[in-house]
Amino acid sequence: MSCSSVKHRFDDAKKNGLKFSEAKELFADAEGSVAAHQMELAELKKQNASSQEITKLEQHIQEGQQMLQSIEQMTLR
Repeated sequence: MSCSSVKHRFDDAKKNGLKFSEAKELFADAEGSVAAHQMELAELKKQNASSQEITKLEQHIQEGQQMLQSIEQMTLR
């Protein structure tokens, strides 16, 4: 699943109340997406891809990592 769709699901879930099981699922999806992007980034760098492609992917990775941190910092009430 793409980072943008995971982020959209996360934002919607936060607005409507997020269950622990949903947070775990979103975290796993985001973690998988970030890992896939990191592998793709390594391949792009090996292939000497354009800096624009690399920068765009690095931004996606950073956004995914920020979402992971947001989920990790959530508290149950």
